[in-house]
Amino acid sequence: MMKKLLVLLIALALVFTFAACGNGDNGADDEYENGAENGTEATGPANSAIEDFLNEHGDDIRAMTDTMTGDMGADGRVELVAGTGNELIYRFIYGSDFDFDGVEDLLGETLAAMGSFFEMLADTFRDELELDSMRITVRYYDHAENLLASESFDSN
Repeated sequence: MMKKLLVLLIALALVFTFAACGNGDNGADDEYENGAENGTEATGPANSAIEDFLNEHGDDIRAMTDTMTGDMGADGRVELVAGTGNELIYRFIYGSDFDFDGVEDLLGETLAAMGSFFEMLADTFRDELELDSMRITVRYYDHAENLLASESFDSN
């Protein structure tokens, strides 16, 4: 039951993040990957409990969010990856046809507004996976995967 709640919370985090950006739905394919983030050198191993969770529930998360994700451009996508240690990384990658006019400022505001939600999600993950601590990192990228905004949220 707790794992279903955790899947729901992850899906809600995706929905709320898109809603805060003011984007609509285009049914874009979301991609959930496992492992080190592309183009990033890992400084330590990913937590196997987080990797196992993503392996077990990635399809459930996709099913819950496919119709709710925002308009990130035709080739935009969302990835959930296990970072190093006890970190879960949300990667929002906008498509090549996305209009960025005024969006970059909004991304920072979105991260600030969502802080308490992502901290609660980190607390839930920490408790469910029986970890000492948990970090949720949210990153926004343009279509060339240039970082636009990033923020990390730690469990209490």
